[in-house]
Amino acid sequence: MEVHALAAEHGDCIVLSYGDGDAHFRLVVDAGVASTSDRLRCVLDESADAICELLVVTHIDLDHIGGTLSLLADRSIATRFNDIWFNGRQHLEVGRESMGVSEGKRLAELLDCEDTSWNAAFGGNAVCLSAGDVPVRKTLPISKAAITILSPSMKGLADLRRLWDIWEERQKQMAGRPINADGVTAGQDAQDIEILSVAPLSITDLADTKTRTDSSVTNGSSIAFIFDYGGFRILLGGDAHASVLLKAVTKLPAEMLNLDVFKLPHHGSAANLTKQLAMKLPARKYLLTTDGERHDTHPNDVAIARALTVTPDAELLFNYPNKAYERWANRPSESGYPFKVRAGGGDEGIRFRLEWAGQGAR
Repeated sequence: MEVHALAAEHGDCIVLSYGDGDAHFRLVVDAGVASTSDRLRCVLDESADAICELLVVTHIDLDHIGGTLSLLADRSIATRFNDIWFNGRQHLEVGRESMGVSEGKRLAELLDCEDTSWNAAFGGNAVCLSAGDVPVRKTLPISKAAITILSPSMKGLADLRRLWDIWEERQKQMAGRPINADGVTAGQDAQDIEILSVAPLSITDLADTKTRTDSSVTNGSSIAFIFDYGGFRILLGGDAHASVLLKAVTKLPAEMLNLDVFKLPHHGSAANLTKQLAMKLPARKYLLTTDGERHDTHPNDVAIARALTVTPDAELLFNYPNKAYERWANRPSESGYPFKVRAGGGDEGIRFRLEWAGQGAR
């Protein structure tokens, strides 16, 4: 099993490569911002004989959906995936970042073709938890890899439906109004910014720091899941809300919650990893995906500390050598916390392999 978190600026683009020696498979989660698509094409072309089992577009925020549009505009790539999971407007009829509604509509148009498989594993319906917020388990038909959906809830999709419709109506009303230098329509609410963690605090004190929780509707619609193959277990958190993840994992058996890799939700935001959630999901490796340029509090030191209080000897993996990486790589040693730190660089991002050692995967 290889995990590759591509350099996707402030976005997410993750490729899982796995197989049994006879067949090779790829699973892609998001395609980052628009400029990420060329990098992802190169990665997919590295092994042209690999079976692309699944592409998951977690939600419509631009740092997750942006690269997907140019990627799937190439029909040879769109049809290469056995299934594509994405919740479009038609999937929201159930129970404040830049929101890509127009991009979501364009992606739905690209996927709505006879030669493209869209949410086939769900019978064409929404990718989400079942009634009562119960996790849904799906098995990929060729590799037999198992995927357990932890987010979104039906309520999360219903909330997005309302916001989606409000956004579209607002765009009609705002037509012709000036656009500022950041590409935001005049009058749009400013984004909430987290308070940067104070580095000198001990890891224990950092973990106990009170922080807000994420209230973004688009993040609340994010697809998050556990990927299980060959004894390896990876949680890809998208931008999911901590409360939704926590409610879902409490319904799973304890043995499913010991992770080899946990891609922390929302680029390592403290608003998306509560201490209670971290305690439920111990991992050997924590993956943090962002260059830190757009939001200098992502990854957040509080979130990292919460993870390390659960697994003090974990490896922190950054796809960029950002400021958070520098803080943790240069942090003075602290008794009881023998964690390791590694970062990728350039356009490559970070790649790492999971291998069997003794009684378990490492």
